[in-house]
Amino acid sequence: MTGSREGWGAVNEPRKTDSGFCDWFAGFVAADGCFYSVLEKGSSWPQPRFMIHLRDDDLDIILEIQDRLGVGRIYSKPSYRKGDSPAVQLQVAHSDDLIKLIAIFDKYPIRAKKQRDYVIWRELVSLLRSNRDTRDRERIQYLHRKLRFIKQYDSEAVGLPEFERQGMEQLGLGLT
Repeated sequence: MTGSREGWGAVNEPRKTDSGFCDWFAGFVAADGCFYSVLEKGSSWPQPRFMIHLRDDDLDIILEIQDRLGVGRIYSKPSYRKGDSPAVQLQVAHSDDLIKLIAIFDKYPIRAKKQRDYVIWRELVSLLRSNRDTRDRERIQYLHRKLRFIKQYDSEAVGLPEFERQGMEQLGLGLT
């Protein structure tokens, strides 16, 4: 299943959303969304992604989100371990779709720890959309690594070098 790119107005606002949905979506993402990046084989640039992963009996909510936002692709994931339920994922990877998500989350902020992930991810998306000749490779790699470490729920990012901890504090993303 794939997402449609239709339904977007000239200002990158989805036509099928309203403030109630966007507020709900920001809260939903705080619990079940994932901002991350991958370094694909053969690429020297990380690729930002957004994902919602739910049990397959929640497919209707994934379909509604995709329909209202007009972004992403839906994937079915089998259960790999005994006792696990099959799952569905909404994955968003296309650069224009990521920008549409940014427009929503900038207007309807995430009000939980996930906001830290979003701030890092947002900067990564913005830097990667900049001119390839003027990109700050070191900053991009730093943000990619930081996204991996910030996923920890405790108050310290275990294994995060001191210089990266200091950099996070300078960005207002302190771990305390």
